[in-house]
Amino acid sequence: MLGKTSMRYFAFALSLWMTLSCAAAQETDDVVRDTAFLAATTLDRQMRESVNRRVPTNLRAGAKCIAVFPSVVKAGLIIAAKHGNGLISCRHPDNGAWGTPAVFSVTAASVGIQAGIQNASYIMLFMTDAAVEELLEASVAFGSEFSIVAGPVGAAASYADMPSVISYVRTLGLFAGVDLQGAKVSFATSANASLYGSDATAPGILFGDSKLPLALEPFHSAIKEFAPEL
Repeated sequence: MLGKTSMRYFAFALSLWMTLSCAAAQETDDVVRDTAFLAATTLDRQMRESVNRRVPTNLRAGAKCIAVFPSVVKAGLIIAAKHGNGLISCRHPDNGAWGTPAVFSVTAASVGIQAGIQNASYIMLFMTDAAVEELLEASVAFGSEFSIVAGPVGAAASYADMPSVISYVRTLGLFAGVDLQGAKVSFATSANASLYGSDATAPGILFGDSKLPLALEPFHSAIKEFAPEL
């Protein structure tokens, strides 16, 4: 049986743990909220580009999932890489409506994604069923499981064979297609658990019936404007 001193220590430790847990959860919520706002802003800016710099309308309409990483930053000096968090939302196959977004992270060598640039925003369109299937795994590397190509801009675009993923970058005020071969996209377990519960999974969030978190509403609204429901 615990003595009074031990009980006081136990109560203090429990209180401290709860305080730190709440602080960590609040920090995660703040980061997700900021990410959602910046991702929504990235899509809005893209739609305000001149026609010859926009993602073609038919590609947006045909995308099965869309990923937005609004702030991918460079880390390292000699051997540099880039990392950032973002959001991915997918269309429900039965009605074309955009489902709840999930938090993902992207990491890649800076050589492949605009070497020399410190901060950039990325938009990725997942165009095929195979690409979506790979996205539902814990992580996926572009160039191994499937290909990714630098996207065209303009009013419309056509492909003899539709690429798995089409990617774009916005940096220094300019927007264009970008090669993201070698980039790795991973499901952000902790952030998604904070939003949807500890048992949250990529398939459950993207294609389930989860309630849209308030923090993600700006992004969800923006993606419906960027790629209207079919």
